[in-house]
Amino acid sequence: AGTENLSSILSLGRAAQLICRDMDRENSRFKSLQQYFLERIKSIEPNIVINGSLEQRVPSNLNLGFPAVDSGALLLSLNEIGVFVSSGSACSAGSKESSHVLKALNADTEHYGSIRFSFGLKTTKDDLDYLFHYLPKILTALKEPKEN
Repeated sequence: AGTENLSSILSLGRAAQLICRDMDRENSRFKSLQQYFLERIKSIEPNIVINGSLEQRVPSNLNLGFPAVDSGALLLSLNEIGVFVSSGSACSAGSKESSHVLKALNADTEHYGSIRFSFGLKTTKDDLDYLFHYLPKILTALKEPKEN
């Protein structure tokens, strides 16, 4: 009440400057990572579905549906190798219900395990290659047996 938090105000201003300065370059880098990610993942799992639009989304995330795979089991398997992802949307974290965001996207959460991958400031192609080294084995192990 009375004294403004000047250091926090200046820090926020500087953060905003840096974000604006780097936004175009980072969005371009994220788009490149996203394209590389999709090419590689489709070669591993050709029946993958993209939840939502590729055009109407931020380039730093992808929500994908993996056929006949439980999203919780996939999330845990990826966490075990140090790849941290999310099942559902960020706004439904901790809920046992399907995300209202995935419902709005008409994601088929009954037949596909949905996982959200996010790219950050330090994400590189090497990081994605690390994931793709393990992902085929993980998906094979998690595939639910087909019923006759």
